[in-house]
Amino acid sequence: MADPTLKQTPPAGPGRPLSGRYFHNQDVFQQEQKSLFTGAWLCAGHSSELEEVGDYFTRYLGHEPLLFSRSEAGVQGFYNVCRHRGTRLVEAECGHGAKNFQCPYHAWTYGLDGTLIGAPRMRGVEGFDPAKLGLLPIPTEEWNGFIFYRLATPLESDAEPGSVAEQMLDFPDISAYGCEDLVSTSRKRYEVKANWKVLCQNYGECYHCALVHPQLNEISNYLSGGDQKQGDCFVGGPMTLNEGYNTMNMTGLTDRPSLPGVEEADERDVLFYNVYPNFLLSLHRDYVISHVLWPTGPETTTIVCDWLFHRDEAKQSDFDDSSEVEFWHVTNQQDWAICEQTQLGARSRGYRPVMYQEGEGCLAEFDRWYLGAMGDSGVLSADTLQIEKCSA
Repeated sequence: MADPTLKQTPPAGPGRPLSGRYFHNQDVFQQEQKSLFTGAWLCAGHSSELEEVGDYFTRYLGHEPLLFSRSEAGVQGFYNVCRHRGTRLVEAECGHGAKNFQCPYHAWTYGLDGTLIGAPRMRGVEGFDPAKLGLLPIPTEEWNGFIFYRLATPLESDAEPGSVAEQMLDFPDISAYGCEDLVSTSRKRYEVKANWKVLCQNYGECYHCALVHPQLNEISNYLSGGDQKQGDCFVGGPMTLNEGYNTMNMTGLTDRPSLPGVEEADERDVLFYNVYPNFLLSLHRDYVISHVLWPTGPETTTIVCDWLFHRDEAKQSDFDDSSEVEFWHVTNQQDWAICEQTQLGARSRGYRPVMYQEGEGCLAEFDRWYLGAMGDSGVLSADTLQIEKCSA
């Protein structure tokens, strides 16, 4: 049943935060799954997760179980659902060297390319045609070393879907970082009791950094950086390293060389981009971090964080990423803790957000994108109208 208070909340303008219902209401979450997470190209992770034939990983987006693997045909995505009676096919979070995928219920077996290759005692069953009963595919493409997918199929839309490159057309040129030549050297998975938008908004500002991240603020002051950048698919901008530091890790110092394409003039900047809706990309001169957010409910999010280094650097016998991993793991935990506190506040009758601070421009831009992308749904009409009035 729809929440009768949905249209009674005062609308949000571009200068102040979204109303609390956006962060905990089930109707809003369900509309997001339709409007934001179906149809658009979404990041699933880095291509190095599927480097060899037989590599695979699984994820959940809302209630949708997803499976990504590499076959001889390349990287592919599927719904992680057996075609027989819908059992979740693959239970492991990830794996290597798989020859096939077998359902744990009745042993229906699929090739790495999704083809049905085995179905016990089904021969002779009327209408059974293995050629038509492979795993349901998900359109999957690679962009700058990252795997993207989209849940909508051409049958669900009259419009011919464009490529991920077309969707990312106005994204800044990051070719200097050579993300396709990086590999994930460490990965952490976090379960956070907060709405995915709270996490995106936390990522989009450093107004909180002096208090919440003292070790980060010592290396890069919260007031540092350049102009905010935004486009149809992203918002973000740079922070600058303080004098005496040359990277973001536990000491702020490293003798690791810059990534091959990064010019000296850019070595002191760290670029932070929120690629809509749920891909957070941080580009350092010597490594890259990606956070992919997987909303599992209105107030819960799974986050998969990868530390990415140049593959030649990662092969060195003395390679050690522990300082970078510890630095960002500490920072992540600080962020998740404060986001969970924010989530609790958003549920309160006393939640009455006021205006954004000038350093929170990325958040206002995120809100404008969000309300526009949600479109004319019943749960958002008042807020969308207010945005249109303020933009006129």
